[in-house]
Amino acid sequence: LMDSPDATTEQFIHGMWILFRLEKLDQRFIVMALNHSSDLIRVHLLHILFEMESLNDEMLDQLSTLVDHQNSHISRAAVMILAKNPSFEQVYLLLARSAAINHEDTHQAYVLKQALRDHLRNAPILAQVNRSPWDEVQLPLLAAAMAGVEQVQAAQFLANHLEELQLQAAPDQLVNYANHVARWLPEPEFGQFEDHLRKVCGNDFNLQYKVLQAMQNGLAQRGSKSQYGKSWAIKLATSILQQPPVPNEVGGELSETDKQQIFACEVAGNYQIDRLEPELSRLLQTAEIHHEPRTAAATALLSISEENFGLVAKVAQDLQQPDQVREELYLLLVDQETDEAYELAANVINGLSFDTQKKMVMSMSGTQQ
Repeated sequence: LMDSPDATTEQFIHGMWILFRLEKLDQRFIVMALNHSSDLIRVHLLHILFEMESLNDEMLDQLSTLVDHQNSHISRAAVMILAKNPSFEQVYLLLARSAAINHEDTHQAYVLKQALRDHLRNAPILAQVNRSPWDEVQLPLLAAAMAGVEQVQAAQFLANHLEELQLQAAPDQLVNYANHVARWLPEPEFGQFEDHLRKVCGNDFNLQYKVLQAMQNGLAQRGSKSQYGKSWAIKLATSILQQPPVPNEVGGELSETDKQQIFACEVAGNYQIDRLEPELSRLLQTAEIHHEPRTAAATALLSISEENFGLVAKVAQDLQQPDQVREELYLLLVDQETDEAYELAANVINGLSFDTQKKMVMSMSGTQQ
């Protein structure tokens, strides 16, 4: 049937799949299908080749020529086969194709990125990539794929090329790279990596706090208890808190400034930086900003010293403050689990919303109070 010139496209395709399942699809039919005038037949052959356990070098060379095929279905299928049969030479081919495609074709871009990632998960290929030079077009494409490779050498590649990547990578990509490197880079190399990050971020507070958070999250994910990033975090938090608060609606969306302030408050509280108490107090008492930075400032003040209880209580009891701020501060105070906190709760609980009353009672449940 397949040898017949009268065979339809559908008949040829069904014949191929039947022979393949019967393990009778020989090289003659493979070559015939690969060179067929019907793109649909060629696509189905490529799906069959994808399912084969191994392919010889001659066949892989032929498939390499299809990576640039104008039919995206053929091109994607060829790329997927190469991803199953990785080689260092194919990395150059995949990079060239990635640079040439229209990135509005997100499916093609995704398949190429996954193929590069699968190549880089091959340890010998990854080692060769680390030893080789890459130009300004190839480098960001490799970096994007490296972020999906959970190996030390992938982290080292990103760390070594961080300053070059800064010129082309979007801020969100730098944040992703920082997290990935922090998870996998050997700790003896971490000091230099942190220095590179600080240089890349410059004086951009927004980028600094995002990158620093990503780095610290990466360290936490690997179970590290190191102090990397501590001095940077304290310096950044100090700079952020010294900036004047920016007005924002109490219950509105968090602005980037709000997020920076919350981060800075968390740093001040976690490391108990008492010299930042004046800045935290100012933030807490600024009425025309979003409620979350104010709550974060109160949390930090209570973490630094129990002597700050009075200031937080004073703001909570100020009837000129927004109800949302006051109620969140009362909940923070009750969490201190002191007689003073419980006495304050007893005096004000009847004037609070039912939801806050419930949270307050739940907080005190299990205590003698």
